[in-house]
Amino acid sequence: MQKKFLLETLIDSGLSIQEADVYLSLLELGIGTVAQIARVSGLKRTTLYAYLESLERKGLVQTKQVGKRMKYLPENPEKLGEYFEQKKARLERRLPELLTLYNLKGNEGLIGYQEGEQGVKRAYNWLLRKQKENTSYIMMAKSNRLHDLDTEFFEEYIERLADSGIEGKFLLTHGPVATMLKTYERQFGHEVRLLPVAEKISSDIVICGDKVAVFLDGPPPTAITFENEYLAQNYATTLLITWRALAGR
Repeated sequence: MQKKFLLETLIDSGLSIQEADVYLSLLELGIGTVAQIARVSGLKRTTLYAYLESLERKGLVQTKQVGKRMKYLPENPEKLGEYFEQKKARLERRLPELLTLYNLKGNEGLIGYQEGEQGVKRAYNWLLRKQKENTSYIMMAKSNRLHDLDTEFFEEYIERLADSGIEGKFLLTHGPVATMLKTYERQFGHEVRLLPVAEKISSDIVICGDKVAVFLDGPPPTAITFENEYLAQNYATTLLITWRALAGR
């Protein structure tokens, strides 16, 4: 019962279920290897690295080399308070932008702010929800960002997009993921155009119908979503200018 209560508290503080489980397991262990953490938490070793890395970025876990082994230690739980204050500060910095969106013409839709891996995936799922066949879908993104966040989710999402009948246009940075999507664009029913090699993308933007999502690097990774016909058209027009400029490359 106590562990369940502590898990809920950690989740309320902004951690995912898995992150909370890993952090609690480390508190119990004091210090541990990935194998030990997997045994206590019940999570697979192959997935633990991503959660440990995420917790380390949030300042809740530190690493220590002991001989040839890498071990993990939990930071003081007081760090959770600091993390929560950082989240609050991030939101306060974004408030002017959100208020601007709120006051824009035609803003009868919803504005959302999602954090963490689960939040990013919720935003991607939201983009496809209740969309009609032949709805336009255009994105400009760092090609491996979502793939590296959760490979299984990425592969499933691409298949869902293909099955939905939505017409996808991907403006992507160079990399193995972009090459794969370009190779199989006919099978998936989407088009891929590669940005110039020197281009670096600090945030991803996706427009699907009247929905817009902006994905920001962390820590933690963040998604800002809004539904607004006027804004969606303007963002889509901007990306289509780039799309046409890259024709034939």
